Amino acid sequence: MCVMFTIYIDDFNRRDIFMIFLFRGQKKKKNSSLQRIEDDLSRARAAIHEAVRLRNYTSNKEETYVRRGPVYRNAYAFHQSRIEMEKRFKVWVYREGELPLIHGGPLNNIYGIEGQFIEEMESGNSKFMARHPDEAHAFFLPISVAYIINFLYRPLVTYSRDQLQRLVADYIGVVSDKYPYWNRSNGADHFLVSCHD
Repeated sequence: MCVMFTIYIDDFNRRDIFMIFLFRGQKKKKNSSLQRIEDDLSRARAAIHEAVRLRNYTSNKEETYVRRGPVYRNAYAFHQSRIEMEKRFKVWVYREGELPLIHGGPLNNIYGIEGQFIEEMESGNSKFMARHPDEAHAFFLPISVAYIINFLYRPLVTYSRDQLQRLVADYIGVVSDKYPYWNRSNGADHFLVSCHD
């Protein structure tokens, strides 16, 4: 038996029509991790669109400050987006590599945000840290560019970026051989932090 629902959604003056087919008597297939992530992002997008439509936001916690002003294209969308990010967004930190070039960074100089970010993500206390790579929306390569410059380019013999590029390419080669996540997006959902002047 098949039941069909048609849903009309007016989204920013663009009409979308969704047809949902429900089949009784069939087991629902188990979603892949990528499909679960896409479903989660879809729920976040729906909440953001709803905040825009209602000119309001929904949150499970007391919000003391709601951003307003001409700097925001839509303050409701921005605010709801932040709420959804804090509720859902997860980052997997790769564990491959060794100090000092990987998993560490400067903490108390002008490039300190790099080391602070790595330390925060690897501390286990961040609400954004994924417990398993299958639940991650983004993947962090814990490479310290500041330490690479400090350890590989001292004494300074050349300004060539070849050593830096080779090290990053080697690290990407290791994680792409070991895990399927780089390959499924060709690295589009992977990032590293580098601060420079």
